[in-house]
Amino acid sequence: MLIVVVGLMTVLRLAEAPIGPSTTLPSSSKPALRPTPTPTMTP
Repeated sequence: MLIVVVGLMTVLRLAEAPIGPSTTLPSSSKPALRPTPTPTMTP
C-alpha cells in the first residue's frame, strides 16, 4: 500500500514539474489528470 502511495506521489511531482502552476496548487493538478484517463477507457 505504501509503495503505491509513494509511486503516485512521484508521478504527480513529475507531472507537476513541467506544468508549473500546478506546483502552487497540487490539488488542482490531481483532478485535471483524472478526467484524462477516464474518457480513454470509456470508448
